[in-house]
Amino acid sequence: MPYSFEEFYNNLPKDTRILGVELTYDAESLKAFHHPRHCVYLLGNDD
Repeated sequence: MPYSFEEFYNNLPKDTRILGVELTYDAESLKAFHHPRHCVYLLGNDD
């Protein structure tokens, strides 16, 4: 059974940050980005 986003969000560890990853013209390079120690990456839609 799939989980809802609310269930996903409510079960993240306390200090976890959610980061959206999307390819845009003004996007920051992932190599240059300061990645938090505890994070979840949400990837953009591939068309």
